[in-house]
Amino acid sequence: IPMMAQGSTAPSRRTAWGTCFRKSRKGSNRVAISAKAGSGLPALLDLVEENLNRGQRRGILLFPYAQGGLLEQLHREAQVLSVEYTPDGIQVEAVCGPILYGRLKEFIVRES
Repeated sequence: IPMMAQGSTAPSRRTAWGTCFRKSRKGSNRVAISAKAGSGLPALLDLVEENLNRGQRRGILLFPYAQGGLLEQLHREAQVLSVEYTPDGIQVEAVCGPILYGRLKEFIVRES
């Protein structure tokens, strides 16, 4: 969980205005940021993105037209990146959580 320490609670007044960190089972990642200098924000955004996308899987799926309702489910529960209607069925590139990805594994054409 990202947390922010500011001012006197920062680990060192000389190193940064504040520190954003998350504790994990393997230890903790820390990102020094400075509001005054504006430094460290790209690293902070990377850390936030890493936490938000934890466990997400990206792949290309091919659904038979008879099971087009699965596309609706993907739109509700995942991030659909592209949809292409081909002679073989509906080809979808999507990013979804591990549970949904597992349920749809029979339709996965390629993992990316």
